[in-house]
Amino acid sequence: MKREIKICILLAAVLLAGPSCAHLPQKQPAVQSPGDAKKTEIAGILAKADEYVAKGDFKNALDFHKSAAEKYPGDEALEEGYIATIGDIKKAADKAFEKGDFTLSGKTYYLLLKSVPQSNDLSAGLSFTKKR
Repeated sequence: MKREIKICILLAAVLLAGPSCAHLPQKQPAVQSPGDAKKTEIAGILAKADEYVAKGDFKNALDFHKSAAEKYPGDEALEEGYIATIGDIKKAADKAFEKGDFTLSGKTYYLLLKSVPQSNDLSAGLSFTKKR
């Protein structure tokens, strides 16, 4: 009997305490400015492209950059990320060539040839030229 009374008292205390917390001010979610949201989205885009490169899915990495550039034309962070992605893909192609995997290296070099930016501003950041 004593145990049942203790459980009832404990249950009553929990039920009474619950509503008393309802009046406490709730923490408002932080409102992002449009600039912060854009930066967050671009950081996510760059991270996703890096994931594709790490998996060896170079075409999707470049396609991801292309669609992001259409959404945010002229964004400096995206342009730098694109150049870095092209550089990483070139390193992977060079590595495949050195290992004698000429099929993979040839396909990757061809993809790079099609993807090297035509803009002199962008291609100036590359460690290689389209001719090379």
